[in-house]
Amino acid sequence: MARIVSQRPSLTRKVLAAMGTFGGLQMVQILCGAIRVKLVALWLGAAGVGLFTIFNNAVTMVAALSQLGLRQTAVRDVAAARSSGSMQRAADIARLIRRLSLWLGLAGLLVMVLAAPFLSRETFGHFSYTLQFAALGVMVLMLTLTAGRQALLQGLGHLGPLARCSLIGVGGGLLVSIPMFYFWRLDSIVPSLIAYTFFGLAATVYVYRRDTRSLPAPRPLAAAERRGMVTDLLRLGLFMTGADITSQLLNYIFVAWLNTIASTAEVGVYQSGYTIVSRYVGMVFTAIGVEYYPRLASQAARPDRMGLFVAHEMRLLMFILCPVLIVFIPLAPLFVEILYSKDFAPAVPYILAALPGMVLRGVSWCMAFVMLAKGDGLVYMLTEIASALVGLLLNIAGYTLLGLRGLGLAFTLWYLVYTVIVAFVYYRRYRMTLPPRIILLALATLLLVTAATLLIPLI
Repeated sequence: MARIVSQRPSLTRKVLAAMGTFGGLQMVQILCGAIRVKLVALWLGAAGVGLFTIFNNAVTMVAALSQLGLRQTAVRDVAAARSSGSMQRAADIARLIRRLSLWLGLAGLLVMVLAAPFLSRETFGHFSYTLQFAALGVMVLMLTLTAGRQALLQGLGHLGPLARCSLIGVGGGLLVSIPMFYFWRLDSIVPSLIAYTFFGLAATVYVYRRDTRSLPAPRPLAAAERRGMVTDLLRLGLFMTGADITSQLLNYIFVAWLNTIASTAEVGVYQSGYTIVSRYVGMVFTAIGVEYYPRLASQAARPDRMGLFVAHEMRLLMFILCPVLIVFIPLAPLFVEILYSKDFAPAVPYILAALPGMVLRGVSWCMAFVMLAKGDGLVYMLTEIASALVGLLLNIAGYTLLGLRGLGLAFTLWYLVYTVIVAFVYYRRYRMTLPPRIILLALATLLLVTAATLLIPLI
Protein backbone atom coordinates (compact mmCIF):
# COMPACT_ATOMS: atom_id res chain seq x y z
CA MET A 1 0.00 0.00 0.00
CA ALA A 2 2.89 2.34 0.75
CA ARG A 3 4.16 1.76 -2.79
CA ILE A 4 0.75 2.61 -4.21
CA VAL A 5 0.56 5.82 -2.18
CA SER A 6 4.02 6.82 -3.35
CA GLN A 7 2.85 6.63 -6.95
CA ARG A 8 0.23 9.34 -6.48
CA PRO A 9 2.39 12.28 -7.66
CA SER A 10 3.32 10.47 -10.88
CA LEU A 11 -0.29 9.39 -11.34
CA THR A 12 -1.46 12.98 -10.93
CA ARG A 13 1.08 14.14 -13.50
CA LYS A 14 -0.13 11.46 -15.90
CA VAL A 15 -3.76 12.44 -15.45
CA LEU A 16 -2.99 16.14 -15.80
CA ALA A 17 -0.96 15.47 -18.95
CA ALA A 18 -3.92 13.63 -20.48
CA MET A 19 -6.21 16.40 -19.29
CA GLY A 20 -3.95 18.98 -20.91
CA THR A 21 -4.06 17.14 -24.23
CA PHE A 22 -7.78 16.51 -24.26
CA GLY A 23 -8.63 19.71 -22.43
CA GLY A 24 -6.96 21.64 -25.23
CA LEU A 25 -8.84 19.52 -27.75
CA GLN A 26 -12.09 20.17 -25.92
CA MET A 27 -11.41 23.90 -26.01
CA VAL A 28 -10.92 23.79 -29.77
CA GLN A 29 -14.03 21.64 -30.15
CA ILE A 30 -15.96 24.06 -27.97
CA LEU A 31 -14.71 26.98 -30.06
CA CYS A 32 -15.74 25.26 -33.28
CA GLY A 33 -19.04 24.19 -31.74
CA ALA A 34 -19.62 27.71 -30.42
CA ILE A 35 -19.03 29.17 -33.87
CA ARG A 36 -21.41 26.64 -35.39
CA VAL A 37 -24.12 27.21 -32.79
CA LYS A 38 -23.63 30.98 -32.98
CA LEU A 39 -24.12 30.92 -36.74
CA VAL A 40 -27.15 28.65 -36.39
CA ALA A 41 -28.63 30.96 -33.75
CA LEU A 42 -28.03 34.07 -35.86
CA TRP A 43 -28.95 32.73 -39.30
CA LEU A 44 -31.48 30.03 -38.39
CA GLY A 45 -32.83 31.32 -35.06
CA ALA A 46 -34.05 29.38 -32.05
CA ALA A 47 -36.12 27.14 -34.32
CA GLY A 48 -32.89 26.08 -36.07
CA VAL A 49 -31.26 25.24 -32.74
CA GLY A 50 -34.39 23.28 -31.83
CA LEU A 51 -34.23 21.28 -35.08
CA PHE A 52 -30.56 20.57 -34.42
CA THR A 53 -31.52 19.23 -31.01
CA ILE A 54 -34.30 17.02 -32.35
CA PHE A 55 -32.25 15.54 -35.19
CA ASN A 56 -29.20 15.04 -32.97
CA ASN A 57 -31.24 13.29 -30.30
CA ALA A 58 -32.77 10.95 -32.87
CA VAL A 59 -29.36 10.07 -34.33
CA THR A 60 -27.83 9.61 -30.88
CA MET A 61 -30.65 7.27 -29.91
CA VAL A 62 -30.32 5.07 -33.01
CA ALA A 63 -26.50 5.19 -32.92
CA ALA A 64 -26.57 3.98 -29.32
CA LEU A 65 -28.63 1.02 -30.50
CA SER A 66 -26.42 0.25 -33.50
CA GLN A 67 -23.12 0.46 -31.62
CA LEU A 68 -24.15 -2.05 -28.92
CA GLY A 69 -21.76 -0.45 -26.44
CA LEU A 70 -18.89 -1.32 -28.75
CA ARG A 71 -16.70 1.62 -27.81
CA GLN A 72 -16.69 0.93 -24.08
CA THR A 73 -16.25 -2.83 -24.40
CA ALA A 74 -13.48 -2.42 -26.97
CA VAL A 75 -11.58 0.02 -24.75
CA ARG A 76 -11.93 -2.34 -21.80
CA ASP A 77 -10.74 -5.48 -23.63
CA VAL A 78 -7.92 -3.81 -25.56
CA ALA A 79 -6.66 -2.02 -22.43
CA ALA A 80 -6.67 -5.32 -20.52
CA ALA A 81 -4.77 -7.06 -23.35
CA ARG A 82 -2.21 -4.25 -23.52
CA SER A 83 -1.77 -4.23 -19.73
CA SER A 84 -1.03 -7.96 -19.76
CA GLY A 85 1.48 -7.55 -22.60
CA SER A 86 -0.59 -9.60 -25.07
CA MET A 87 -0.39 -7.37 -28.16
CA GLN A 88 -1.35 -10.30 -30.38
CA ARG A 89 -4.70 -10.52 -28.62
CA ALA A 90 -5.07 -6.75 -28.93
CA ALA A 91 -4.53 -7.07 -32.70
CA ASP A 92 -7.09 -9.87 -32.93
CA ILE A 93 -9.64 -7.79 -31.02
CA ALA A 94 -8.90 -4.78 -33.23
CA ARG A 95 -9.75 -6.65 -36.44
CA LEU A 96 -12.92 -8.02 -34.87
CA ILE A 97 -14.00 -4.55 -33.73
CA ARG A 98 -13.51 -3.08 -37.19
CA ARG A 99 -15.66 -5.77 -38.78
CA LEU A 100 -18.33 -5.54 -36.10
CA SER A 101 -18.52 -1.76 -36.41
CA LEU A 102 -19.18 -2.06 -40.16
CA TRP A 103 -22.03 -4.56 -39.79
CA LEU A 104 -23.54 -2.79 -36.82
CA GLY A 105 -23.34 0.55 -38.63
CA LEU A 106 -25.16 -0.85 -41.66
CA ALA A 107 -27.85 -2.22 -39.37
CA GLY A 108 -28.19 1.21 -37.74
CA LEU A 109 -28.57 2.86 -41.14
CA LEU A 110 -31.40 0.46 -41.99
CA VAL A 111 -33.13 1.08 -38.65
CA MET A 112 -32.94 4.85 -39.16
CA VAL A 113 -34.45 4.61 -42.65
CA LEU A 114 -37.29 2.35 -41.49
CA ALA A 115 -38.01 4.49 -38.42
CA ALA A 116 -37.96 7.81 -40.33
CA PRO A 117 -41.75 8.08 -40.92
CA PHE A 118 -42.49 7.24 -37.30
CA LEU A 119 -39.93 9.76 -35.98
CA SER A 120 -41.31 12.51 -38.22
CA ARG A 121 -44.92 11.89 -37.23
CA GLU A 122 -44.31 11.50 -33.50
CA THR A 123 -42.02 14.53 -33.28
CA PHE A 124 -43.72 17.01 -35.59
CA GLY A 125 -47.21 15.56 -36.02
CA HIS A 126 -46.77 14.98 -39.76
CA PHE A 127 -44.51 13.19 -42.27
CA SER A 128 -42.78 16.24 -43.77
CA TYR A 129 -39.41 15.41 -42.17
CA THR A 130 -39.31 11.74 -43.18
CA LEU A 131 -36.59 12.22 -45.81
CA GLN A 132 -34.43 14.22 -43.39
CA PHE A 133 -34.61 11.50 -40.73
CA ALA A 134 -33.88 8.81 -43.34
CA ALA A 135 -30.82 10.71 -44.63
CA LEU A 136 -29.43 10.77 -41.10
CA GLY A 137 -29.03 6.99 -41.35
CA VAL A 138 -25.73 7.70 -43.15
CA MET A 139 -24.67 9.63 -40.06
CA VAL A 140 -25.46 6.61 -37.86
CA LEU A 141 -23.25 4.40 -40.04
CA MET A 142 -20.34 6.83 -39.94
CA LEU A 143 -20.64 7.38 -36.18
CA THR A 144 -20.47 3.62 -35.59
CA LEU A 145 -17.39 3.20 -37.79
CA THR A 146 -15.72 6.15 -36.06
CA ALA A 147 -16.53 4.86 -32.57
CA GLY A 148 -14.95 1.47 -33.28
CA ARG A 149 -11.61 2.90 -34.39
CA GLN A 150 -11.48 5.57 -31.72
CA ALA A 151 -12.09 2.91 -29.08
CA LEU A 152 -9.09 0.97 -30.37
CA LEU A 153 -6.86 4.06 -30.24
CA GLN A 154 -8.01 4.77 -26.69
CA GLY A 155 -7.56 1.20 -25.50
CA LEU A 156 -4.07 1.05 -27.02
CA GLY A 157 -3.10 4.24 -25.21
CA HIS A 158 -2.67 6.28 -28.40
CA LEU A 159 -4.22 9.36 -26.83
CA GLY A 160 -2.29 11.92 -28.88
CA PRO A 161 -3.41 10.46 -32.23
CA LEU A 162 -6.95 10.16 -30.87
CA ALA A 163 -6.92 13.86 -30.04
CA ARG A 164 -5.54 14.77 -33.46
CA CYS A 165 -8.17 12.90 -35.44
CA SER A 166 -10.93 14.51 -33.37
CA LEU A 167 -9.40 17.92 -34.01
CA ILE A 168 -9.16 17.40 -37.76
CA GLY A 169 -12.72 16.12 -37.90
CA VAL A 170 -14.32 19.01 -36.04
CA GLY A 171 -12.29 21.65 -37.91
CA GLY A 172 -13.07 20.23 -41.34
CA GLY A 173 -16.74 19.80 -40.50
CA LEU A 174 -17.01 23.42 -39.39
CA LEU A 175 -15.40 24.81 -42.55
CA VAL A 176 -17.80 22.87 -44.77
CA SER A 177 -20.86 23.73 -42.66
CA ILE A 178 -20.48 27.53 -42.69
CA PRO A 179 -21.47 28.07 -46.35
CA MET A 180 -24.30 25.55 -45.90
CA PHE A 181 -25.77 27.60 -43.05
CA TYR A 182 -25.50 30.84 -44.98
CA PHE A 183 -26.96 29.72 -48.30
CA TRP A 184 -29.37 26.93 -47.32
CA ARG A 185 -30.58 28.19 -43.91
CA LEU A 186 -32.94 25.63 -42.30
CA ASP A 187 -32.32 23.19 -45.15
CA SER A 188 -28.64 23.06 -44.13
CA ILE A 189 -29.16 21.27 -40.82
CA VAL A 190 -29.11 17.66 -42.05
CA PRO A 191 -26.30 18.13 -44.63
CA SER A 192 -24.14 19.93 -42.07
CA LEU A 193 -24.61 17.15 -39.50
CA ILE A 194 -23.60 14.56 -42.11
CA ALA A 195 -20.59 16.67 -43.16
CA TYR A 196 -19.37 16.91 -39.54
CA THR A 197 -19.62 13.16 -39.12
CA PHE A 198 -17.89 12.45 -42.45
CA PHE A 199 -14.84 14.54 -41.57
CA GLY A 200 -14.64 12.86 -38.17
CA LEU A 201 -14.68 9.40 -39.79
CA ALA A 202 -12.15 10.31 -42.49
CA ALA A 203 -9.70 11.75 -39.96
CA THR A 204 -10.11 8.76 -37.63
CA VAL A 205 -9.51 6.19 -40.38
CA TYR A 206 -6.39 8.04 -41.55
CA VAL A 207 -4.89 8.41 -38.07
CA TYR A 208 -5.78 4.85 -37.09
CA ARG A 209 -4.06 3.33 -40.12
CA ARG A 210 -0.96 5.45 -39.57
CA ASP A 211 -0.59 4.86 -35.83
CA THR A 212 -1.39 1.14 -35.52
CA ARG A 213 1.14 -0.21 -38.03
CA SER A 214 3.23 -1.64 -35.19
CA LEU A 215 0.47 -4.04 -34.14
CA PRO A 216 1.11 -7.70 -35.00
CA ALA A 217 -0.78 -9.13 -37.94
CA PRO A 218 -4.13 -10.57 -36.77
CA ARG A 219 -4.22 -14.36 -36.52
CA PRO A 220 -6.68 -16.45 -38.55
CA LEU A 221 -9.16 -17.38 -35.85
CA ALA A 222 -11.11 -20.60 -35.63
CA ALA A 223 -14.88 -20.18 -35.78
CA ALA A 224 -15.34 -21.21 -32.15
CA GLU A 225 -12.67 -18.77 -30.92
CA ARG A 226 -14.13 -15.95 -33.00
CA ARG A 227 -17.64 -16.63 -31.67
CA GLY A 228 -16.30 -16.63 -28.13
CA MET A 229 -14.58 -13.26 -28.61
CA VAL A 230 -17.71 -11.75 -30.19
CA THR A 231 -19.82 -13.08 -27.33
CA ASP A 232 -17.48 -11.58 -24.76
CA LEU A 233 -17.52 -8.22 -26.54
CA LEU A 234 -21.27 -8.10 -27.00
CA ARG A 235 -22.35 -9.46 -23.62
CA LEU A 236 -21.40 -6.27 -21.80
CA GLY A 237 -22.30 -4.21 -24.86
CA LEU A 238 -25.87 -5.47 -24.93
CA PHE A 239 -26.43 -4.45 -21.32
CA MET A 240 -24.82 -1.07 -22.01
CA THR A 241 -26.97 -0.64 -25.09
CA GLY A 242 -30.10 -1.41 -23.10
CA ALA A 243 -29.10 1.33 -20.65
CA ASP A 244 -28.02 3.78 -23.33
CA ILE A 245 -31.01 3.35 -25.62
CA THR A 246 -33.40 3.69 -22.68
CA SER A 247 -31.68 6.90 -21.60
CA GLN A 248 -31.72 8.29 -25.13
CA LEU A 249 -35.34 7.25 -25.65
CA LEU A 250 -36.49 8.90 -22.44
CA ASN A 251 -34.51 12.03 -23.31
CA TYR A 252 -36.12 12.05 -26.75
CA ILE A 253 -39.55 11.61 -25.17
CA PHE A 254 -38.91 14.63 -22.97
CA VAL A 255 -37.69 16.79 -25.86
CA ALA A 256 -40.72 15.76 -27.96
CA TRP A 257 -43.01 16.51 -24.98
CA LEU A 258 -41.42 19.92 -24.51
CA ASN A 259 -41.71 20.62 -28.23
CA THR A 260 -45.43 19.74 -28.07
CA ILE A 261 -46.46 21.70 -24.97
CA ALA A 262 -44.14 24.66 -25.55
CA SER A 263 -42.38 25.22 -28.90
CA THR A 264 -39.35 24.27 -30.95
CA ALA A 265 -37.79 27.57 -29.89
CA GLU A 266 -38.20 26.59 -26.21
CA VAL A 267 -36.46 23.30 -26.99
CA GLY A 268 -33.63 25.34 -28.50
CA VAL A 269 -33.30 27.52 -25.39
CA TYR A 270 -33.34 24.47 -23.11
CA GLN A 271 -30.77 22.71 -25.28
CA SER A 272 -28.49 25.74 -25.21
CA GLY A 273 -28.46 25.73 -21.40
CA TYR A 274 -28.05 21.97 -21.21
CA THR A 275 -25.17 22.07 -23.70
CA ILE A 276 -23.34 24.79 -21.78
CA VAL A 277 -23.66 22.89 -18.50
CA SER A 278 -23.24 19.32 -19.65
CA ARG A 279 -20.80 19.72 -22.51
CA TYR A 280 -18.88 22.94 -22.06
CA VAL A 281 -18.53 22.76 -18.27
CA GLY A 282 -18.46 18.96 -18.43
CA MET A 283 -15.44 18.97 -20.75
CA VAL A 284 -13.38 18.35 -17.60
CA PHE A 285 -14.92 14.87 -17.35
CA THR A 286 -14.26 14.09 -20.99
CA ALA A 287 -10.66 15.27 -20.80
CA ILE A 288 -9.90 13.14 -17.74
CA GLY A 289 -12.08 10.13 -18.62
CA VAL A 290 -10.21 9.30 -21.83
CA GLU A 291 -7.26 8.24 -19.69
CA TYR A 292 -9.15 7.18 -16.55
CA TYR A 293 -11.37 4.45 -17.99
CA PRO A 294 -8.68 2.28 -19.68
CA ARG A 295 -6.44 2.69 -16.61
CA LEU A 296 -9.26 1.52 -14.34
CA ALA A 297 -10.19 -1.34 -16.69
CA SER A 298 -6.61 -2.62 -16.77
CA GLN A 299 -6.76 -3.13 -12.97
CA ALA A 300 -10.27 -4.63 -12.76
CA ALA A 301 -9.00 -7.67 -10.83
CA ARG A 302 -7.32 -5.54 -8.14
CA PRO A 303 -9.87 -3.74 -5.91
CA ASP A 304 -7.15 -2.01 -3.91
CA ARG A 305 -5.75 -0.23 -6.95
CA MET A 306 -9.21 0.52 -8.29
CA GLY A 307 -10.13 2.15 -4.98
CA LEU A 308 -6.97 4.23 -5.15
CA PHE A 309 -7.75 5.36 -8.68
CA VAL A 310 -11.37 6.26 -7.82
CA ALA A 311 -10.37 8.31 -4.76
CA HIS A 312 -7.55 10.00 -6.66
CA GLU A 313 -9.81 10.89 -9.58
CA MET A 314 -12.55 12.25 -7.32
CA ARG A 315 -10.09 14.37 -5.34
CA LEU A 316 -8.60 15.81 -8.52
CA LEU A 317 -12.04 16.52 -9.99
CA MET A 318 -13.22 18.38 -6.89
CA PHE A 319 -10.13 20.60 -6.86
CA ILE A 320 -10.68 21.41 -10.54
CA LEU A 321 -14.46 21.79 -10.51
CA CYS A 322 -14.76 24.10 -7.49
CA PRO A 323 -12.87 27.12 -8.91
CA VAL A 324 -14.10 26.49 -12.46
CA LEU A 325 -17.77 26.51 -11.46
CA ILE A 326 -17.47 29.48 -9.09
CA VAL A 327 -15.72 31.56 -11.75
CA PHE A 328 -18.26 30.45 -14.35
CA ILE A 329 -21.33 31.57 -12.35
CA PRO A 330 -21.05 35.38 -12.83
CA LEU A 331 -19.99 34.85 -16.45
CA ALA A 332 -22.96 32.64 -17.39
CA PRO A 333 -24.99 35.43 -19.09
CA LEU A 334 -21.92 36.46 -21.10
CA PHE A 335 -21.25 32.87 -22.17
CA VAL A 336 -24.84 32.48 -23.35
CA GLU A 337 -24.64 35.68 -25.40
CA ILE A 338 -21.25 34.75 -26.90
CA LEU A 339 -22.09 31.15 -27.64
CA TYR A 340 -25.64 31.83 -28.82
CA SER A 341 -27.29 35.27 -28.76
CA LYS A 342 -29.32 37.54 -26.47
CA ASP A 343 -32.44 35.62 -27.48
CA PHE A 344 -31.16 32.68 -25.40
CA ALA A 345 -30.92 34.67 -22.15
CA PRO A 346 -33.80 32.64 -20.59
CA ALA A 347 -31.33 29.73 -20.40
CA VAL A 348 -29.31 31.49 -17.64
CA PRO A 349 -31.64 30.49 -14.73
CA TYR A 350 -31.44 26.89 -15.95
CA ILE A 351 -27.64 27.02 -15.98
CA LEU A 352 -27.32 28.45 -12.47
CA ALA A 353 -29.76 25.93 -11.01
CA ALA A 354 -27.98 23.03 -12.74
CA LEU A 355 -24.35 23.85 -11.81
CA PRO A 356 -24.41 22.17 -8.36
CA GLY A 357 -25.48 19.03 -10.21
CA MET A 358 -22.13 19.01 -11.96
CA VAL A 359 -20.38 18.43 -8.64
CA LEU A 360 -22.66 15.46 -7.98
CA ARG A 361 -22.06 14.27 -11.52
CA GLY A 362 -18.32 14.27 -10.84
CA VAL A 363 -18.75 12.21 -7.67
CA SER A 364 -21.04 9.63 -9.28
CA TRP A 365 -18.98 9.54 -12.49
CA CYS A 366 -15.84 8.38 -10.68
CA MET A 367 -17.66 5.48 -9.00
CA ALA A 368 -19.85 4.49 -11.96
CA PHE A 369 -16.82 3.64 -14.12
CA VAL A 370 -16.10 0.74 -11.75
CA MET A 371 -19.16 -1.10 -13.07
CA LEU A 372 -17.87 -0.80 -16.64
CA ALA A 373 -14.30 -1.68 -15.71
CA LYS A 374 -15.50 -4.86 -14.01
CA GLY A 375 -17.82 -5.75 -16.89
CA ASP A 376 -20.84 -5.78 -14.57
CA GLY A 377 -23.32 -5.18 -17.37
CA LEU A 378 -26.64 -6.08 -15.74
CA VAL A 379 -26.04 -3.89 -12.69
CA TYR A 380 -24.90 -1.04 -14.92
CA MET A 381 -28.02 -1.31 -17.07
CA LEU A 382 -30.41 -1.38 -14.11
CA THR A 383 -28.64 1.57 -12.52
CA GLU A 384 -28.76 3.68 -15.68
CA ILE A 385 -32.39 2.84 -16.47
CA ALA A 386 -33.47 3.76 -12.94
CA SER A 387 -31.55 7.01 -13.25
CA ALA A 388 -33.08 7.84 -16.65
CA LEU A 389 -36.62 7.26 -15.38
CA VAL A 390 -35.98 9.52 -12.42
CA GLY A 391 -34.51 12.14 -14.76
CA LEU A 392 -37.57 12.09 -17.04
CA LEU A 393 -40.02 12.46 -14.15
CA LEU A 394 -37.99 15.25 -12.55
CA ASN A 395 -37.70 17.12 -15.85
CA ILE A 396 -41.44 17.01 -16.50
CA ALA A 397 -42.24 18.04 -12.93
CA GLY A 398 -39.56 20.74 -12.91
CA TYR A 399 -40.70 22.37 -16.14
CA THR A 400 -44.38 22.12 -15.21
CA LEU A 401 -43.80 23.85 -11.88
CA LEU A 402 -40.98 26.33 -12.55
CA GLY A 403 -40.25 26.41 -16.26
CA LEU A 404 -36.61 26.45 -17.36
CA ARG A 405 -35.34 27.15 -13.83
CA GLY A 406 -37.24 24.06 -12.72
CA LEU A 407 -35.39 22.04 -15.35
CA GLY A 408 -32.10 23.22 -13.85
CA LEU A 409 -33.20 22.16 -10.38
CA ALA A 410 -34.35 18.84 -11.84
CA PHE A 411 -30.83 18.33 -13.28
CA THR A 412 -29.25 18.80 -9.84
CA LEU A 413 -31.82 16.59 -8.08
CA TRP A 414 -31.37 13.96 -10.78
CA TYR A 415 -27.63 13.69 -10.12
CA LEU A 416 -28.24 13.66 -6.37
CA VAL A 417 -30.43 10.58 -6.80
CA TYR A 418 -27.96 9.03 -9.25
CA THR A 419 -25.08 9.57 -6.80
CA VAL A 420 -27.02 7.76 -4.07
CA ILE A 421 -27.77 4.84 -6.42
CA VAL A 422 -24.17 4.50 -7.62
CA ALA A 423 -22.76 4.85 -4.09
CA PHE A 424 -25.04 2.05 -2.90
CA VAL A 425 -23.71 -0.26 -5.64
CA TYR A 426 -20.12 0.82 -4.99
CA TYR A 427 -20.33 0.11 -1.27
CA ARG A 428 -22.63 -2.91 -1.13
CA ARG A 429 -21.78 -4.85 -4.28
CA TYR A 430 -18.06 -4.20 -4.63
CA ARG A 431 -17.26 -3.70 -0.94
CA MET A 432 -15.29 -0.59 -1.86
CA THR A 433 -15.22 2.57 0.22
CA LEU A 434 -14.21 6.18 -0.19
CA PRO A 435 -11.81 7.77 2.33
CA PRO A 436 -13.67 10.12 4.73
CA ARG A 437 -11.53 13.06 3.60
CA ILE A 438 -12.71 12.55 0.01
CA ILE A 439 -16.37 12.52 1.11
CA LEU A 440 -15.85 15.72 3.11
CA LEU A 441 -14.09 17.34 0.17
CA ALA A 442 -17.01 16.49 -2.13
CA LEU A 443 -19.56 17.84 0.37
CA ALA A 444 -17.56 21.05 0.84
CA THR A 445 -17.34 21.53 -2.94
CA LEU A 446 -21.08 20.99 -3.32
CA LEU A 447 -21.89 23.50 -0.57
CA LEU A 448 -19.51 26.12 -1.95
CA VAL A 449 -20.88 25.86 -5.49
CA THR A 450 -24.50 25.89 -4.28
CA ALA A 451 -23.85 28.97 -2.11
CA ALA A 452 -22.13 30.69 -5.03
CA THR A 453 -25.11 30.09 -7.38
CA LEU A 454 -27.39 31.70 -4.79
CA LEU A 455 -25.22 34.63 -3.70
CA ILE A 456 -23.07 35.72 -6.66
CA PRO A 457 -26.02 36.73 -8.92
CA LEU A 458 -27.25 39.00 -6.11
CA ILE A 459 -23.99 40.94 -5.86
